[in-house]
Amino acid sequence: MYCNFCGRTMADDCLYCSACGRQLGAKVVRRPLERAREGRKIGGVCMGLARHLDVDVTLIRLLTLVGALFTGIGFIAYLIAWIVIPEEPIMVQQTQVVPSQSGPPMT
Repeated sequence: MYCNFCGRTMADDCLYCSACGRQLGAKVVRRPLERAREGRKIGGVCMGLARHLDVDVTLIRLLTLVGALFTGIGFIAYLIAWIVIPEEPIMVQQTQVVPSQSGPPMT
């Protein structure tokens, strides 16, 4: 694989060019924007946004905190996102049920 922007040859499993930082490949599959159920601190908004944008959750949490402390908009934006963004669906594990053998009792 090679970078279409700078022309440098990269390994096939690379996602970004090491020379110019551009994304390699044609399409990125993103997770849907949903509030996380696991790993969340308050409402799962920052974790869901970080998963959707494929960035570190600490960066999103710090940006939200800075926005909340210095402008006050972070609090309002977080509350609106908490209301608007749907929660991640519950994953139910399917278990196999082994049918019991019904027959005459053993003596």
